[in-house]
Amino acid sequence: MPIEDVLPMDLHNKTQIWSIVTPLISYALLETFFLFNFFLLTGPMCLLGIFTNIANIIVYCKMGFSETSNVNFLVLSGFDLFVSLISLVARGLMNPLLRQLSNWPVLNYMSHAHSYAMIVVISGSAMMTALISTERCVCVVFPLKVKTWLSRRRSFGLVMIIITYHLVFLVFLYADPGPPYDAYPQKQAFYIFCMYTIPSTTCFFIVVFSTIFLVISLRRNQRWRRETATQSGKSSGREDRLVRTIVAISVMFIICTFPNASILLSSTIKFSAKKTELRNNGGSVLVDSLTGFTAPLFLGESCTDAVLVHHGKRYIWLYATRPPKSETF
Repeated sequence: MPIEDVLPMDLHNKTQIWSIVTPLISYALLETFFLFNFFLLTGPMCLLGIFTNIANIIVYCKMGFSETSNVNFLVLSGFDLFVSLISLVARGLMNPLLRQLSNWPVLNYMSHAHSYAMIVVISGSAMMTALISTERCVCVVFPLKVKTWLSRRRSFGLVMIIITYHLVFLVFLYADPGPPYDAYPQKQAFYIFCMYTIPSTTCFFIVVFSTIFLVISLRRNQRWRRETATQSGKSSGREDRLVRTIVAISVMFIICTFPNASILLSSTIKFSAKKTELRNNGGSVLVDSLTGFTAPLFLGESCTDAVLVHHGKRYIWLYATRPPKSETF
């Protein structure tokens, strides 16, 4: 089926829609912000995220899967890779510089369709971050029972449940409403609210509280080790590096996810609203534009924070050679 057949009928003419919106700043200025954001901030950040997450995937594959943390970070890097890829494609297709092309409505529609896939992979990244933080908290609180409760089989099962959940989420978003994907806003808002907003908000608070707990526990353990000095320096340093890595990624997740979660939540509320005054209010358009300006940048930063935490001489060596399976960060 040609894509023109599934395009919304009013996609070629936005004048009627925008005529009822009272702009607070000119749309020319918003387009300038968009171009600045895409070419100087979001675009390079997404390219960096693609490169670094591919490097992360290669490294974790070479390290082997004897450690559950390697599997978790591998899947997290996979979700972040798709976030960077889809964000780059979606933002590139709606570039105002392409507006003069004859197929501009098709490109704009394709960008809109890609945005649903980005919601799914963002949710997957949030759940994996929450899983990693929760597992580390269990290791700190119940160190003697962690091997029983969090065996490799159970950890792998949790990861597979997360992956399966988001595959089902993807099918619901695309297969149930069907094209055109903006013709059933209330149905899509229902899926996004139930399968993204609620789980991701829950994951957000899980990461917040687990990160606070990990920071407190890390400081307490460091003081205890200084007093007793019973644990070997190599083992203690390796555990501290892993905890600091998880804390750093969790903090970056908390900071970087907030703008995107805000704009998706507001979009869900507006899609469910029946009053056009709420959906087409000028202040609402401005807020969405500003959060839309910052959200991809923060998401790109969140998807590249692993390289800022991990990269060093040891990481580069792992990237170039195959280490023993017992190696871990």
